[in-house]
Amino acid sequence: MKRATSRDRLVALLLRVGGALTGSALFAVFLPESWMASVHGSLGLGDFPSAPITSYLTRSLSAMYAMHGVLLFLLSTDVDRYRPVIHWLGWATAVLGLLLLGIDLQAPMPWWWTFFEGPSVLLIGIALCWLTHPGPPPPGSAL
Repeated sequence: MKRATSRDRLVALLLRVGGALTGSALFAVFLPESWMASVHGSLGLGDFPSAPITSYLTRSLSAMYAMHGVLLFLLSTDVDRYRPVIHWLGWATAVLGLLLLGIDLQAPMPWWWTFFEGPSVLLIGIALCWLTHPGPPPPGSAL
């Protein structure tokens, strides 16, 4: 078994922290709507729309986040083996960060939400790409 490099350990840490954060969304799948409305209001987002589509979107998105968190934990168990997938995930995460920034600006979300969400997702994606980027091929190896 190959010994993990310091880069691989950092990738695993990033994946596990991301997995814990996104995985914690599972609790929101089961959150009473009145609690969602309370959190929504306390964040300064106005009145929580009470409609079937709102309940569906908040719960299904929370479930998707939770699934994403489990996937990140799985990938963190063997960075070397999953390096190509993690590298692709880094690119996808960076693109998602840019999309989230645009969505937050268009919505418009509060400044602090816009400032932290898109840029942090973008930076994590860039970090994953940089940390998992394959090095130059060894001398004498076939391309």
